[in-house]
Amino acid sequence: MTGSNYTAPLPRLNSGKGPKDILDIASGSGLWVIELAHEFPQARVIGVDISSPGISNHDIPGNASFVSGDITEGIPFGDSSFDVVQMRIVPSITERTSIYQEIHRVLRPGGIIQLVELSPPISRTGKRPPALDEADQAVARGGYMHDEDKDKALFDSDGKPVSWSIASQMAPSLRNNPLMWTNVNQKKIGVPIGVWATDKVGQEAGQLMQHQTIELFNGFRPNLIDIGRMDESEVDDIILRLAKELEDGSKWQLETLYDFVWAVRA
Repeated sequence: MTGSNYTAPLPRLNSGKGPKDILDIASGSGLWVIELAHEFPQARVIGVDISSPGISNHDIPGNASFVSGDITEGIPFGDSSFDVVQMRIVPSITERTSIYQEIHRVLRPGGIIQLVELSPPISRTGKRPPALDEADQAVARGGYMHDEDKDKALFDSDGKPVSWSIASQMAPSLRNNPLMWTNVNQKKIGVPIGVWATDKVGQEAGQLMQHQTIELFNGFRPNLIDIGRMDESEVDDIILRLAKELEDGSKWQLETLYDFVWAVRA
C-alpha cells in the first residue's frame, strides 16, 4: 500500500538508531505490532486493546507483547514510556481529546504520534454497492436508524452518503494544539477495494482491502447491535450482501483513502 507500515521517520529516532519503545493502541489483529517488531528488533513493541489479538505465542517475536486495556479509560503505562505511539483505524472512537492527551503523556519529548484512518470508499464508475451505502449510513448514525432518528438525513448536501470517517479531523486536532504537537504531517494514499486494478500490486492490495472492508464493518457490529438497537439479523444481512457485492470488483472499481497523520511531541 505505502511500502511501509508508517509514513513518519521512525528510523531517524534516537540519532538514527531507530525507536526503542513502540506502542500500538487499539492494536486489533496485532499484525502491525508483529511487523514493527521484526523491522526494529532492538525495540520493545507493545499492543494494547480491549481484547486479545488471537495470535499464537510462537508467532510473536520476543520483543513484542500484548496487554489488555480500554484506552478510553487511560493508557496503562507511565509518563514518557515510548518514543512512538500509533492509533490506527479506530473510527468508532470519535471523541479523542482525552486520548490525545494520554498519548502525549506516555510519549517522550521528541517522540512521534502516528494516526491512521480510512475514508469511506468511492467508486470510479459512479456507482457503489447498495449494501455499502446501507453499511455506511448505519455506522454514520451509530446504528440509530429507528424511532426518533428514522427521518434523519442519509445523504449530505452533495448527495453522498453520510460519512462515519473521522480522517479529516485528525490533522486539525493536532495542529490546533501547538503546545502539545509540532511538525504535523499528513499523507493520503488511495487503495483499490476488490480485484479490478490492471497491475499486480494493485490487484493484491485490492484483494486484501476487500477482506479488510468486511472486517471493518464486522468491527462496528457490536455497537450497531448493542448501542444502535439494530437486530443481529439486520446487521448480518448487510455485511453478507456487502461481501457478495464486493466480489465483482470491476463493476464498482472502488477505492478508499488511507489518511496518515504524524507529529512530534512538543
